[in-house]
Amino acid sequence: MEALQIINQLPATKAEMETFVKSAVNDLLDGTRDILEVNIKLKVMEDIIKAIRDNSDVRFAIMDEASKYEKSFEYLGAKITQTRRTTFSFDYDPVWKQIQEDIEKGKKMQKIREESLKVGVDPSTGEVLQKPTSKTTEYLTITFK
Repeated sequence: MEALQIINQLPATKAEMETFVKSAVNDLLDGTRDILEVNIKLKVMEDIIKAIRDNSDVRFAIMDEASKYEKSFEYLGAKITQTRRTTFSFDYDPVWKQIQEDIEKGKKMQKIREESLKVGVDPSTGEVLQKPTSKTTEYLTITFK
């Protein structure tokens, strides 16, 4: 089987995507599909998509192909815009380095304070502190063997 055959069967427009999602959600919620199996397959799809898009050769080929068009163009119902992002490295500057160290120290101090608030007592003074509100979210982690 050709690897991209499955991708070619997926929706290609926004309207098709919305219809696909509604149909998939309905199938999952009405019990016609094994929801855990589908969840695992969705995770597989996420990992596959990330691996393909993160491949440097694929990224280069995509950018090369897009360079044949205007900076912004429409293709198969999608608007594609070529953009750039510049990142700077400031770690050569001693003032910047000091600020970074101060930020890291502040983060550590913040973490210590958060732990004290969770317990409800300031360990250095014994002062009783108001505990924070919390929210628990349940989720599954999926790892492949």
